[in-house]
Amino acid sequence: MTRQKLASRERVPLAGRPWALVLYDPARPGRMNESIDTATLPPLSSGERVDLVFVLDGQSTARPLPEKGRLVIGRDPETSVCISHRSLSREHAALTVPDLVIEDLGSTNGTFVRALQPDGSTVETRVVAGQPVRVSAGATLRFGAVTAVLVPSFVRASDEGAIATESVLIDPRMREIDALVARVAPSDIPVLILGETGVGKEVLAEKIHRSSARRTRPMLKLNCAALSEQLVESELFGHEKGAFTGATAAKPGLIETATGGTVMLDEIGDLRLDAQAKLLRVLEEGKVLRVGAVTARPVDVRFVAATHRDLEQSVTKGAFRRDLYFRLAGVVLRIPPLRERRSEILPLTRGFLKAACARHKRSFEPALSDELLQFLQNHPWTGNVRELRHSVERAVLLCDGSVLEVRHFDLSGPMLEAPPPAPSALAREKPSTAPAPETPASRNPLGLTRERIIAALEQHAGNQTRAAKSLGVARRTLVNWIERYDLARPRAPKEE
Repeated sequence: MTRQKLASRERVPLAGRPWALVLYDPARPGRMNESIDTATLPPLSSGERVDLVFVLDGQSTARPLPEKGRLVIGRDPETSVCISHRSLSREHAALTVPDLVIEDLGSTNGTFVRALQPDGSTVETRVVAGQPVRVSAGATLRFGAVTAVLVPSFVRASDEGAIATESVLIDPRMREIDALVARVAPSDIPVLILGETGVGKEVLAEKIHRSSARRTRPMLKLNCAALSEQLVESELFGHEKGAFTGATAAKPGLIETATGGTVMLDEIGDLRLDAQAKLLRVLEEGKVLRVGAVTARPVDVRFVAATHRDLEQSVTKGAFRRDLYFRLAGVVLRIPPLRERRSEILPLTRGFLKAACARHKRSFEPALSDELLQFLQNHPWTGNVRELRHSVERAVLLCDGSVLEVRHFDLSGPMLEAPPPAPSALAREKPSTAPAPETPASRNPLGLTRERIIAALEQHAGNQTRAAKSLGVARRTLVNWIERYDLARPRAPKEE
């Protein structure tokens, strides 16, 4: 297990800061730190709140926990903390807060406590069923194949990617958004954040929460697209005992548990219509009605919704309630895609580069070649800031020298660019003499036209490797598009 120390700037006083139990999918260990050196952190003090942050299949969801209580963790949807992973038993373990006592409930694959030792090593101990074990800050828990780490939430919030994104405010529209956030954050007016996938909607929502009077309370992040169709109302609004088959006990909904804090409704455009009607009541009355209840319960939350969909178009089609749209759109923030704010590409790249080098313990930051600078500015970044960040992360891992080059950012894989269809045998025998019409579909993601490819080949005397490098693509990608345009493939003269 890799030991990851907190940076000196992160060693801040912990008074009033909540803690978080972070769970993540073991198939994606890179999504979350496996271990954080919290040996110097104090134990939980009385009254400190606890959050549960799930990271499964690359999606994270924060769930605030009550100040005290016994929470059953397992695969059964009726457990307090349901984790849909086959390695967990239906009722796997129980966690008591705020004492932080873990108990195995006779699980098949076991519950384990992994403690960090002073020398940096770890010792893992299996929890005997029926014998509760007290855990402390820095301990790592494992339920079957799912790992949980007890860490201060400020460690998770101080994510380098978010810091790099927030610190770059060059584009005039982003400056306007930042100024608007500063004005509306202290109020409780609902905020609707619109933008393509990966532009930083979640980062902006977190900034709104941290700039509000609710910053000391939990921020609950709900992915509306990931809520199960059968249990969406029960999960959001809770249910009473006997409300439906299997409801053996009353259970508060996620919104109810976030009282006093902020609720981020991510992918709100994917929320079912029947759930939209109940959500509208929460916004209008400040109350939630549990499934099977006759009396509504008051809640005090601030809503921040986000989506990549065109909600106005969804309203026109009847897929989204008009009245809910107007309630959520108290203030609308539209984040432009990265390709429309190219002045921020290089500053973001340098910020992500610095963070990635620190994360992977590189002694120095590699420089950016001139070709790479041009490549970064010309690439359309269809995945926006998230794509840029992941690309920088991969480039740092692939670079073994002192300079980052275009080849380290080869984005011509099948996820971003499907190989163009190979010409048919008949087309090879009878090549068309007329140039292929230039359409958006005939371009690759870098926007290379027939004329640019021809110019590059002529500039490098037919050397495809050099031409590809000058265009910022892989040689195989260039060859594919040469065939797509039915261009002759001149051979560069052999060097003597």
